[in-house]
Amino acid sequence: MSPQKWIAETNAVGMTSKSGRYGGGTYTHSDIAFKFASWISAEFELYLVREFKRMKEEEQKINELICLSNMENLNAVFINEKMLQKDRLLKLNQIAIQQMSILQDIGKRKLLK
Repeated sequence: MSPQKWIAETNAVGMTSKSGRYGGGTYTHSDIAFKFASWISAEFELYLVREFKRMKEEEQKINELICLSNMENLNAVFINEKMLQKDRLLKLNQIAIQQMSILQDIGKRKLLK
């Protein structure tokens, strides 16, 4: 089904399509474009799912690197404050858990927007 036929038959909102060599084209919000393309091609939909998973894994790695960097800095501060190693480890562990939770929560909120 062509985009013009889709628009005509479904009274699509947020999607326009014009014929023509120089002024033609189909325009829509990216969310609508992805859904339309997924409907047309199962292969494309599979590509989107795989790419989404890859990006989420990459985001997780980045979150871990951010947290690790923060822990290194805090550890140096705690050492400078003469905090005992066992106390530092407990404190760093608590902070790392809290930071990873916050970073994951931020990632979830981005998906909802």
